[in-house]
Amino acid sequence: MSYEEDLAYIHHFGFAEFVKRATPEIIAILQSSGIQSGLVLDLACGSGISSKFLTESGYSVHGIDISPHFISLAKQTAPLATFQIKSLYDADFPKANAVLCISEGLNYLFDTKAGKQLAKVCKKIHAALPQGGLFICDIIEPGVNGKTNPSRTFLNGTDWASHLEKEEYATDDLERRMTIFRQVHDKCRRRSEETHRVKLYSSTTFANTLRKIGFTVRIVRGYGELKFRSGHAGFIARKT
Repeated sequence: MSYEEDLAYIHHFGFAEFVKRATPEIIAILQSSGIQSGLVLDLACGSGISSKFLTESGYSVHGIDISPHFISLAKQTAPLATFQIKSLYDADFPKANAVLCISEGLNYLFDTKAGKQLAKVCKKIHAALPQGGLFICDIIEPGVNGKTNPSRTFLNGTDWASHLEKEEYATDDLERRMTIFRQVHDKCRRRSEETHRVKLYSSTTFANTLRKIGFTVRIVRGYGELKFRSGHAGFIARKT
């Protein structure tokens, strides 16, 4: 299950702050690295918020996400971008000047190939980039479900509410169990449930995977002025 209709809606309207703050900082990184135009591949693009920022800054954007509900929102959010409903493990990546996969998109285990074929996806990213092209992404690491990331949270908006429970296992898997309520008309709230499993990667191991493929890698603990929470790591990887 991968972001069905109600959770995609709630994520877009209630949990977009990270992407809204991260993308302008990432655009600044691209521009300072000499990538000021051309195609940016937006992997695990979600509801298209990062794609919107990128197109408004003059980039062409192709977004890929496994959730059709996210892609439906993305087409409304970023009408100048193109989008594809596909697993990152099955999609063909077009040639691009930069590739993004932000907000821990590489950790998700929606596809049965996920986790097992992470290096294969990184090789496809490397092949899509020109020499000097950038791959910018972030992941969550073992121990992320610590004191600064509570195991149970309840959040609500004007027409939705969400209860989240998180459990981290010794296998470096994290399970997120969500109960979702969304107002569908004046007298009714619709309830749904989703369980997401993610694989946790150490930043050192992931950086070494990228280096073996042919990237030079810098591990970062934030994008510009945006600092990550504990257990969250970013990577600025350049194709050599």
